[in-house]
Amino acid sequence: MLITNRKEADDVLALVHAVAPSGRSGIEPGTLAHRVFIESNRVEKLLRRHADYFVRVGDARKFALNRFGEFNGSVKRIIADVEQSYKRSERNRSVSLVLMISVMVVLSGVIALQL
Repeated sequence: MLITNRKEADDVLALVHAVAPSGRSGIEPGTLAHRVFIESNRVEKLLRRHADYFVRVGDARKFALNRFGEFNGSVKRIIADVEQSYKRSERNRSVSLVLMISVMVVLSGVIALQL
């Protein structure tokens, strides 16, 4: 999942660091919320949204780092991906802005020629 802003990247990184020490047993979202000072509903949303990084532990209401996904529960690999995803999002936003400005300039020229 593409991380679209710095706040989301920072929150996910905080969760990764807070979840990692719990190992396979996992940690509850409410406990995480208190540890990282993020609202519990946002914590749960981020945990579900970033299933590549986090996984629910059995039937419990706990989450652990996803050892079965692409990153094998590696904190270093997850952190690198979070940063890379955010940078990719920033590049995409920059390209979109340049394209939008280009279209506006062309349209302005077309309108000016018609007047």
